[in-house]
Amino acid sequence: GDSFYEVQPNVMFRNLGGKRFERAEIDWGLDDTINTPSYTYLDLDLDGDLDIVSTGVLAPPRVFRNLLSANQSISIVLRDRQGNSGAIGGTVTIRYGGPEERFQRRDARLSGGFLSFDNPVLHFGLGTHERVDEITVRWPDGETDRYAGPFAAGRFYRISREVSGQ
Repeated sequence: GDSFYEVQPNVMFRNLGGKRFERAEIDWGLDDTINTPSYTYLDLDLDGDLDIVSTGVLAPPRVFRNLLSANQSISIVLRDRQGNSGAIGGTVTIRYGGPEERFQRRDARLSGGFLSFDNPVLHFGLGTHERVDEITVRWPDGETDRYAGPFAAGRFYRISREVSGQ
């Protein structure tokens, strides 16, 4: 029998105000049919929005820069000198929005999909909000630290936990 290897096109969905999704791979230039076993999202050009870096079978790595977003964001990286250095297993929760209080939570992890990984930077999209009112870190051992803001959007924050007693 004849056999062939079918490659499915990339699929990407656009979030429409948290109410529904629509297909967007053509609009965003992601509609190729290169077999893509791995990818990651990260703010590669440090402009505040997430870009995509992907690898393809028998193809060079590809970079898809996000040039469409005008929204605000902040990025946080954790450093832990009491446990694992990247605080893998910890969580960060942000509070923002003033009187319309909103929350977002991200887990510090390095896993991803098949052959993929997560960048150890926690990215929070803020829409039009220009600041975060509070950042809460739950370290992998369960200890919790709260940091009062305001924290300006468009910035990269590093939060470190030092060895006890220092």
